[in-house]
Amino acid sequence: MATTLEALHRLQDIELQLSAIKQKLSSKQRSVRAHTHRLNSLAEDIATQHENVQRQQAEADRLDLEVKSREAEVTKLRTALNTARTNKEYAAILTQINTDKADNAKLEDRILQILAKVDEMRAEAKKLDEQREQEMRRLAQLQNEHDELQRETESKVQRLQAEREEAAEGVPPTVLQTFERVAERYDGEAMAMVVRTNPRREEFICQGCNMTVTLEKVNALITRDEVQQCQTCGRLLYLEQAATGQQK
Repeated sequence: MATTLEALHRLQDIELQLSAIKQKLSSKQRSVRAHTHRLNSLAEDIATQHENVQRQQAEADRLDLEVKSREAEVTKLRTALNTARTNKEYAAILTQINTDKADNAKLEDRILQILAKVDEMRAEAKKLDEQREQEMRRLAQLQNEHDELQRETESKVQRLQAEREEAAEGVPPTVLQTFERVAERYDGEAMAMVVRTNPRREEFICQGCNMTVTLEKVNALITRDEVQQCQTCGRLLYLEQAATGQQK
């Protein structure tokens, strides 16, 4: 196999190992970010719930003061009822007493409704608090898993990076730039094997994208130590026998 392609195969093998580690770490990081976002949303929901509870409780307290004020007024009216001088005055005071009592009854019903709602909201806030505690524990676990994976792979990443630098020395600079650009696009898989689709015809496809590879590119791979790219996906092409030779 051509020297440049040998170096590229070695480079891709290293690149795929580094990419796999990077993907695992990225997956852990995404989980950490997702749970952090969920915790922030829960914190906002809890804060909103507590504000609503305070608002409703304040309304209940205000109505309770109004009830007490009306009760005090009814007490005064009852005293005035005993000193009424005429039937008309007596009837007017009695009507006011009954009106205030009816209004108070409505206010008391409203207070009971509000307090029932407050109890429901407090119960919901408690559930949110419990959920937040669970999410905090889960977040701590995910963060520990990420940190542990990072510690476990740190030495391996350093070794692979050193091997990558060594392998890159066997690749011309312009080819290396192309390889790195394509590898970044395809998560380290910068190379693709050329596959013959029909043993009776010289028809070939790129295994990376399943699109046609010209006979001219195939012949160039056979006869010259040149890098050929798939005209569709841009991957660096190699022949099946070259891959077999690399494995041996």
